[in-house]
Amino acid sequence: MSRHGPSEMDLLICCNISRYDSPGTFSYEPATSVRLRHHFGFDQALVFDVCNACAGMFTGIRLADILLQTGSIRTAMIVSGEYITHLTRSAQKELTHRSDPRLACLTLGDAGAAVILTRSTTNAAGFQELELYTLPQYASYCVAKLSDQPHGEAIMLTDSLAVTGVLIAAINRGLSMLQRDVSLRTRLQHFIPHQTSSTTIKATVREVNRMLEAVVLDESNVIDIVPRRGNTASTSHFVAVHDGILAGRIAAGDTILFGIGASGITTGGAVYTCDDLPDRLRQQNRHVVSMESAHAEAVGSCQSSPSLVFCARQAHVRLASVGVVPLRSSHPGDTLTLAVAAARDCLSRSRYEARDIDLLLFAGIYRTDFVFEPAIATFIACELGINTGSDAAANHRFLAFDVFNSSIGFLQAMYLATRDIQMGKSRRVMIVAAEIEHHRGMPDSMLRGIAEVGSAVILDQAPDPPTGFGMFGFKYDTASIADFSMHITSGGRLTGHAPRRFEQRYIAHVRALTDDVLKRSNLDKAAIKAVFPPQVSNEFLHELSDRLAIPREKFVAVVGDNDLFSSSLPYGLRCAQEQGLVTAGDIGLLISVGVGIQVGCAVYYF
Repeated sequence: MSRHGPSEMDLLICCNISRYDSPGTFSYEPATSVRLRHHFGFDQALVFDVCNACAGMFTGIRLADILLQTGSIRTAMIVSGEYITHLTRSAQKELTHRSDPRLACLTLGDAGAAVILTRSTTNAAGFQELELYTLPQYASYCVAKLSDQPHGEAIMLTDSLAVTGVLIAAINRGLSMLQRDVSLRTRLQHFIPHQTSSTTIKATVREVNRMLEAVVLDESNVIDIVPRRGNTASTSHFVAVHDGILAGRIAAGDTILFGIGASGITTGGAVYTCDDLPDRLRQQNRHVVSMESAHAEAVGSCQSSPSLVFCARQAHVRLASVGVVPLRSSHPGDTLTLAVAAARDCLSRSRYEARDIDLLLFAGIYRTDFVFEPAIATFIACELGINTGSDAAANHRFLAFDVFNSSIGFLQAMYLATRDIQMGKSRRVMIVAAEIEHHRGMPDSMLRGIAEVGSAVILDQAPDPPTGFGMFGFKYDTASIADFSMHITSGGRLTGHAPRRFEQRYIAHVRALTDDVLKRSNLDKAAIKAVFPPQVSNEFLHELSDRLAIPREKFVAVVGDNDLFSSSLPYGLRCAQEQGLVTAGDIGLLISVGVGIQVGCAVYYF
């Protein structure tokens, strides 16, 4: 059905909440997107995961749209796979009464969905509008994490009455395009809300009609697949589109209004007009491809050769502020405490207040209680008071979500932030990271070897054009992807495979990537005043310096007893600021690595 092959994918974003990839295990590393890149041979694709509860796929679409509009990519795949019925089994073990917060687990269904996006050749087809915003004061209303009960499986705790009421009101605000564009009320053929429950869908329809003082939505245009599919989380809208097309309900030229609602709370709306996709999908359905043959085709196309992805164009976006929690001091080992402390330090060193932040990204990996719904970014925003209370009505622009991809996720979040600001979607972006070490202090327990730290940066438009981020580059070699993995088992025990001196495998790839990025930036190594490397160990920095042929004294070192992991770049940047290692006019080289193997770098003009 698709006109595109694996080699044409420039971007792959995985948006699944669930990381249940084998019985009783929940994956941390490698990210789902990295594994799919390897599996399908997406050799040209920049890849990462995003976590934004049931708004995940629309968050991925939002990011892809920005990169398509800036010309950074031509083709993107947004994908999610939700195996979540294991939560139903957990709930059945724990339910105690009719209003139990685990009750919503009984409505879940399993599904996978993927969409391929390109720039539309006509204004008559494609996404006409897409709006997302976060109301973080309600982040605690629905939380998925590991259960504290003896079975140790995952569970979802939902204040169903509260979250339903807030979501209905929030979705109505998110569907403001119905108020702005009166013609849309007659143009739309289908309304697809988030498929939580038939009762909630009916209540949403009543509220929208009441708000518009007209019957715009009714059984003829509202699609409800809950009775047959259940709540399939982040995939639900696109499963509904698929089912509607195959049933002959959605046709070429039809306009669909999506109502977006997710834990966090993140809400909004989207308007999409179909091209010939319904015809192509129905034609393809006559020649159904089995999962076995699809797997065989994917394995056949899989490539393991190293590949480079370059993200060119200087965006004139700068680092406005850097915040960290002090190293070598006692920390509580709690994700949110570390993240919020770093964010507040970052704000205190800037000219901004929390309410000035338009986009908040969390790039940490190892988190307390293995919480993956809602996004950790929403909890941070709630603690900072962003878009809460009376401010919420005025700041529809605010959005929060997580970028999830090993220790390289922070650099990728920086790249996404530069493009977001470049396109005018946001004015100020905060990126936060925090890591905790599972089982620290517990005998006979596996440790990841990372420092329990928190960090944050704020990015904004550079007032002086030469200042800010230059070229970004990313390189992948997934041939040995199976050699390193980390996951949590039932009961919260960290297990995995971690070969000794695994980090040394990154070095050759860093050398190749930095050489190419500097060449494309018309820079030689002598022009680099400071290198901001992964803060793995002193031994790693010495070897990296030797292989890059850049003097060791140019490497900003903040290494301690453990790897600074996702916070390596912020701690290095803060050290350079405090010690006066860089001044205006200097050029820096930011380097990051991640399990997969993935390496990334960026040029920065101070």
